[in-house]
Amino acid sequence: MKISVVASIIALLLLALVITARFNMVNAATNVRGIISSDTTWTKSNSPYNLTGNILVDSGVTLTIEADTTVNFNGYYIRVNGSLEIQPGVILNFKSAVGIQVNGVITVRGTSNNPIYVNGVAYYYAWIAPASYSSIIFSQSSIGWNRQTDSGCIMENVIFNSTNIEIHSSPRITTNTFVNNSGITVYSGSPIISKNIINGRISINGGSPTISNNRIKNGQIFYYSDQFEDHITIIGNVISGSSAGIQLLGGSVGGHVLIEQNLIANNDVGIKIFNPNTDDLKILLTIQKNTIINNAIGIHLENRYSPTIINNNIYNNSVNIKLSGHASKDINATYNWWGTTEIQAISQSIIDFEEDFNLGKVVYVPFLTNPDAEAPTATYIPQSDSPTPPPGQEPPPNQEPQQTASVEKILALALILTVVCACLGLLIYLVKKRNGNKEIHNS
Repeated sequence: MKISVVASIIALLLLALVITARFNMVNAATNVRGIISSDTTWTKSNSPYNLTGNILVDSGVTLTIEADTTVNFNGYYIRVNGSLEIQPGVILNFKSAVGIQVNGVITVRGTSNNPIYVNGVAYYYAWIAPASYSSIIFSQSSIGWNRQTDSGCIMENVIFNSTNIEIHSSPRITTNTFVNNSGITVYSGSPIISKNIINGRISINGGSPTISNNRIKNGQIFYYSDQFEDHITIIGNVISGSSAGIQLLGGSVGGHVLIEQNLIANNDVGIKIFNPNTDDLKILLTIQKNTIINNAIGIHLENRYSPTIINNNIYNNSVNIKLSGHASKDINATYNWWGTTEIQAISQSIIDFEEDFNLGKVVYVPFLTNPDAEAPTATYIPQSDSPTPPPGQEPPPNQEPQQTASVEKILALALILTVVCACLGLLIYLVKKRNGNKEIHNS
């Protein structure tokens, strides 16, 4: 009997020790700040990492954030002069305008089954200003992606939540999902932006990006720049649900924009060309081999400008091409497919000189008698209001995952108190029983 009681007490005490260890593990968190001057790994076992100040990854040094680790930025940032490697399943919770500034190399590579999550926040410059969102900045000194060596800055299989990417160099941004007003702004460099799902804006303020094979829903590709060297390639994208799928609002100096083999559907305007200063646009613009379908206006031109519009399938729009404002030049739109070979029907789908004598004419004869075979078919047009994450990617987690840890802490404390109370109760019972036996024995 005594051995059984002692064994029970030992078992309860061991259980308390196990629960206490679990509590300590749940309660584990690592505070970090300052300069990282030697190769360092932030591990899942020491997660979450809480920034209590800004972090600098020194030149020649690599910081590795191990798979499934959580980092809470708490309003601070990480500046990467060396290298930052972020492994699958990592969660980064930003709390301010800038989360990460890359001056060296960043490698962010999740997987389709275990993506990386970047959770930003909205913030304001002033109470009257529109909301801006947290950002990752690639400075001009950051190392561009090198396809031959499979090295340089890359971000793939990441879910960006209320987070923007600001680019001044040539990273590769591929197979990511952008939700909740997340987007990309290019200022310079030659970045590759491909195979992403985006419900925000890709803005081009300079540089020569290649924007290819993205699915853009309720967002747009927006270009405004006055740099001679701009050479923009927009190819193979699906763009839908926007006020203007592709919008050109600049280019009074030079450069070239190629819009090719895109499916542009279900927008208010498929392609909009406009300069708010009413200057003549001098940038070269080629619109070829696209399918522009089911928009209120297929192509809307408001400036003294004559782009190249050839070998497109432009049909089933309420208006296929509309000239307005200062669009006083004739537009060469020959060799396009208009969904019909009836000249009167084609003419009725175009607003030009015939409606307003201040406008130029859209020249559409000769035209294609069949759809251009190299333009995309309208087999995929997204219907949902927001992009669906790729297979295996779940919606972004709560930006405060430590709430789960808090619940675990409370449960652990409750279990510890229960075990301690049980042990005390058992000890009190044994003491009373022993005293009672003594009384009986003495009597």
